[in-house]
Amino acid sequence: MKTLVVRFLPILPLIASPLLLTTPWTLRATEALDLARQLNVAFAAAAEKAAASVVVITVTSKTGGPAPEGNATWDLPDLSPEIRRFFEGKMARPEPAPARDLPVRIAYENQGSGVILREDGFLLTNAHVVENAEKISVRFPDGSDSLAEVAGTDAASDLAVLKVKTPRGRAARMGDSDRLKVGEFAIAIGAPFELDASVTFGHISAKGRQNILEDQGLDQDFLQTDAQINPGNSGGPLVNIEGEVIGINTLIRGMRTGIGFAIPINQAREVAEQLMKHGRYTRPWLGIAVRSLRENPEWRDVFPECRDGIVVKEIDAAGPARKSELRAGDLITRVNSRPVNTVGEFKREVRSRAIGDALSIEVLRDGRPRQIRMRSGPAPNDAGVGAAREATAATAQEERDLGMLLKPLPAELAQQEGLARGQGVLVGDVAAGSLAQRCGIKPGSILTDLNRHPLSSPRQFRDLLKATRPDQCLLLNVVSDGTARFEALRERE
Repeated sequence: MKTLVVRFLPILPLIASPLLLTTPWTLRATEALDLARQLNVAFAAAAEKAAASVVVITVTSKTGGPAPEGNATWDLPDLSPEIRRFFEGKMARPEPAPARDLPVRIAYENQGSGVILREDGFLLTNAHVVENAEKISVRFPDGSDSLAEVAGTDAASDLAVLKVKTPRGRAARMGDSDRLKVGEFAIAIGAPFELDASVTFGHISAKGRQNILEDQGLDQDFLQTDAQINPGNSGGPLVNIEGEVIGINTLIRGMRTGIGFAIPINQAREVAEQLMKHGRYTRPWLGIAVRSLRENPEWRDVFPECRDGIVVKEIDAAGPARKSELRAGDLITRVNSRPVNTVGEFKREVRSRAIGDALSIEVLRDGRPRQIRMRSGPAPNDAGVGAAREATAATAQEERDLGMLLKPLPAELAQQEGLARGQGVLVGDVAAGSLAQRCGIKPGSILTDLNRHPLSSPRQFRDLLKATRPDQCLLLNVVSDGTARFEALRERE
């Protein structure tokens, strides 16, 4: 009889073996965590590096107007509703007037952000941050303060350069906005709602955004980002994962929408260089008015041979183009050998060369290609931009919104309806068949709120309306014949 000898291998080492315990899923989770840690370090390093060059700008401004009575809220028609509510509590008391009916000047503070351009005291911010400033104070990352003066502004690009009296901090590192790709990380740094050195992050959502604002002579070639931008971020930097400035934050589309816009830093640096040297920025100018086929598709029937391009609508008699072979009705397809499909692309190519440099322009005329060479000249005085803004504001009450002609609400009518001074806008007229008429809004009605925001001026109504999506329901509070009612407008014209 044979004896069966069974040998048992020790199983404890096998059970404890890391190789057997480590599954592919565990390996993937560990690798992912390592990558997350690396990304975390990269974001923190980029924010720390860039924040050392970000400043807080506090501007004291004064506006003229009648003295407010009692505890009435002083009207700030140029501010958005969100900023208005934020700053109402910060406004100083009006200066005493010698007579009741004389105008007074009301002081208020506004706050924005900025970037240190050079260590000898030059800062970059938005022009609207320092508009009408009487006193500018800059707070540096180390907490120190210095007074500053405006070295130059450019309304069309919404950029301003400041010069501080006591320089501090280090100059920001600049990136290359031309090399940006959609989807790259983006970090916004600034002081929203007085929260200094606030950091938000997201991505570059799009490049070359145009027609964000109604055309008022503004340069519009924005970076779009979903990094949160709020009131107070204006003038602060948008930076990349290396901590380099790639844009200057300047616009938001509504509140909490995740849609913000920044001026590409390459464009901002070009403007800033001239502002530091000359106090103003002079654009290369051809003296032509143009429209794009992409933005005006109904014109494509006129140019069946080409689906994209820039139509020359007018040629200024005093412009450089008048001396060239360019003609009204030409379709521009390329500038400097680069395709141009939008007005923004066309302007960018013209600006890419210095004033007086030769430009090569390819056009189609009567279906035949032509090549035209011309030189740009200096643009006329940009003061017209500010005038255009004032004219737009002055005529805003004559524009119709949802079929309504809106007007400021007279104080006596507000008192009669039991409304606070400065609250509400008056419906002067309603177009037949309009959305407003279909909802029962009549001339003489008073609109007190739009989308839960108290109304104080026709301009504010228009700004709130623009901030809503086309498919968004509009919520209106209406007072008519002493009766207050609520309307939900679901159809948009």
